[in-house]
Amino acid sequence: DPPYLTQDDEGGSADERFLGRWILEGSKPGAAAAATWLSHRVIPLDQRGYGTIIAQAVRGAHRLYSALDVPGVVRLPLPDLSVVNWIMTDARQPGIASLNGLNDAVYRALSPREQSPAEPSPSYYITRTRLHAPAADGIVLPLLAAIGVPVEEWQQEGLVVLRAVVMSPFLADPPGTTDHCAGLVAALLAAAADFSERAALPAV
Repeated sequence: DPPYLTQDDEGGSADERFLGRWILEGSKPGAAAAATWLSHRVIPLDQRGYGTIIAQAVRGAHRLYSALDVPGVVRLPLPDLSVVNWIMTDARQPGIASLNGLNDAVYRALSPREQSPAEPSPSYYITRTRLHAPAADGIVLPLLAAIGVPVEEWQQEGLVVLRAVVMSPFLADPPGTTDHCAGLVAALLAAAADFSERAALPAV
């Protein structure tokens, strides 16, 4: 046996109860290699393994993209991967400042926050980003008519865009349980309606 398994710090014989006589201590580099080998045997790095999972996630993203084809939602182009992007709209609140405020509010309603009995954690989480001119002109300019925003406002303010990353391979073919595409769309519309109602209230 190697000395570090059979000898104590002073170089003498180790106690029989010393665990290091029977296992490799410390980082156990063999365990990481074995785990990697086993993982790749179970889920290969090809179209039969992780390729299938990624393809199913993309199919789920396309299914969510189709579910977002409802009034009050303007979708960005169909994604090549699993990131779906869209904008919530409200014709009663024109202008990019109001539009960005609406989408910021929807993001806050569907993002992690400190839980309280009065305001439970949301059932769905989304993320957001802000696109700016001229870097995102190719994406945003074709959408300006649909969201009712002049080019000048887009160039000055930028645009808040909501997004969701689909990581589950089960969203594409729901196994007869909850339809989470419909659930997310319902949560988005409810958050947008709540913000619009509160924004319409007169100031006190």
